[in-house]
Amino acid sequence: MYIVNRFSHGDSGADGLEGFGQGEALLGEPHCLDEIEDRLHFFTEECDYLQGFHILCDIHNGFSGLGTKMAELLHDEHPGRGIISWGTCPVLSPYRDRQKDVYQLLNCIMGIVRLSSHSSLFCPLTLNSSLGLRPGPPVALPNVLYNTEWQYHSSAVLAVTVDTLTAAYRTSSCRLSMTQLAETLNFCGRKVTTAASSLPFPVGPSTSLPDSLFPYLRFPPWIPLSASGGQHLSEGGRSFSQLAVMRGVSVDPHIR
Repeated sequence: MYIVNRFSHGDSGADGLEGFGQGEALLGEPHCLDEIEDRLHFFTEECDYLQGFHILCDIHNGFSGLGTKMAELLHDEHPGRGIISWGTCPVLSPYRDRQKDVYQLLNCIMGIVRLSSHSSLFCPLTLNSSLGLRPGPPVALPNVLYNTEWQYHSSAVLAVTVDTLTAAYRTSSCRLSMTQLAETLNFCGRKVTTAASSLPFPVGPSTSLPDSLFPYLRFPPWIPLSASGGQHLSEGGRSFSQLAVMRGVSVDPHIR
């Protein structure tokens, strides 16, 4: 763990890490770069089988630039390893500063472009319906009660989504590696992906899995969590490659 003590946490204004360039400049400082490289080498040398790296960073503030430089560093230091980046953004308050919205939008744009260029895959994660200046209402999850103003609630939904999706190559029973997954999804060099979740999946205690899926033949039951405007992933044939992960369902309900 490396803690940056120079900037304050929250919406305090000038002392916060709010700009893309601030994050880039921070990792460009020799003492900060040397410290991160030493910690990185310590953990990579302890790995028996290094598949790649996960980068989770806020893309609406200065951590967007910091994550970009980190992805560039990993790409140069460990060529051939997978790098999957997750760009998170909290639910925006309706009483926010409009001028600050413009800066946050610029951070998001630069973060998506730069992070995706140095990553095997890049996936934005947010409960906002859009990353634009008019995001609209937050994502509604039919089976979950959560307060959008509490980041403990919204971050928990995103954390469960990341933990579930990455289980495809983190479990010992699966032979799919991070690099193979990235090569399957980033067809023709398209590195920006979208994530969706059905939390929890609507399977009753005495219902078989085929019967639970039958009402969703046209539209899947999962909700987009990548600010994709509420469009279903399979609507109109927009999705050409998908990864579906289901967890917590025993073997018995698989067959009717």
